[in-house]
Amino acid sequence: MQQINRAKDLLDKHKIDMFLFYDEISIYYLTNIKVENAVLCLRENKTTLFVDSRFIEEIDSNESLDVCLYSENNFDNYFHLFKKKLKIGFDGKSVSYFQYKKIISFFENKQGFEIIDIDDFLKDIRVVKTDIEISYLKTSSQLTWKGYQHISSLLKEGVSEKKLADEFYVFCRNNDTEIAFDPIICFAENTSIPHHKPSLKPYKKGDIVLMDLGCIFKGYHSDFTRTVIFQNKDPIINRFYYVVKKALEAGIKACRIGSYIADIDKAIYQVIRKEGLEEYILHASGHGIGLQTHEFIRINKNSNEKIEKNMTLAIEPGLYKAKHCGIRLEEMGRITENGFDNFYKMEGIL
Repeated sequence: MQQINRAKDLLDKHKIDMFLFYDEISIYYLTNIKVENAVLCLRENKTTLFVDSRFIEEIDSNESLDVCLYSENNFDNYFHLFKKKLKIGFDGKSVSYFQYKKIISFFENKQGFEIIDIDDFLKDIRVVKTDIEISYLKTSSQLTWKGYQHISSLLKEGVSEKKLADEFYVFCRNNDTEIAFDPIICFAENTSIPHHKPSLKPYKKGDIVLMDLGCIFKGYHSDFTRTVIFQNKDPIINRFYYVVKKALEAGIKACRIGSYIADIDKAIYQVIRKEGLEEYILHASGHGIGLQTHEFIRINKNSNEKIEKNMTLAIEPGLYKAKHCGIRLEEMGRITENGFDNFYKMEGIL
């Protein structure tokens, strides 16, 4: 329960007595327990997990965590135990509108409780990974790389985008892993759509191929993109590829402890602007990654976070010309004292 102890420090930071977690990802992060329809009540001295009858028998209480059967009556009685006024936080961004109204309604008739909406409560600790989290992310990345190699070996004339995407699902099932997101596989002009849905379009010799893939290992996601241009002689395609590769290298080089996340985007943008291609940028330069593929951090010019040791980032510059081509390259790694520890080592990039 290392993460619970880290989270307790945030109670003092926000000057609250308790924080309520309703989302499955936060509960898993703190307890390593996968449950649905649960509520985790984080307190300084004892944390309580309310679960429904499907999970109550398989989860044991321990010195860090009490496990109780969730019912409206049990939950209500829990708060009657407190004799002093409490400040209680919850994350309005992580609950549905229905849950939000239910939380407000539950506490508005209870004297002695102050309810406070605190967005992204766990952000400060989740963006900086522990050693075990980094090992899970590396394993997830290795699985994705193997999956990429597998479906690349199946690329031949006539095979469809959808067929390769289906093969990635099969690879994940056969390797006891899950997909982090629906695979993006596209040929030729379809590469100009950043989140293209694989179609029945067949591969033809000379087509460029874009694959954006990710796996999950013990809850931790990977993200990986390669665009393969083979011997394509199209000057736009070749120029885009050269510039995106150069921009990726500049972004990786900008990953230095103490700098800002926005500096990564700036380094990437400067390369692209110097080539006069900024009109072909359609998305941010990357994102944080962990228990979610896109986790908290967005690598763009407005990012105000400082780069810290053991942050994990996916850096993915891209250029897209409508109905012609798209080039995206993506690396994933962690921040170290020596810079960006690249989990993919630029493998598969020309």
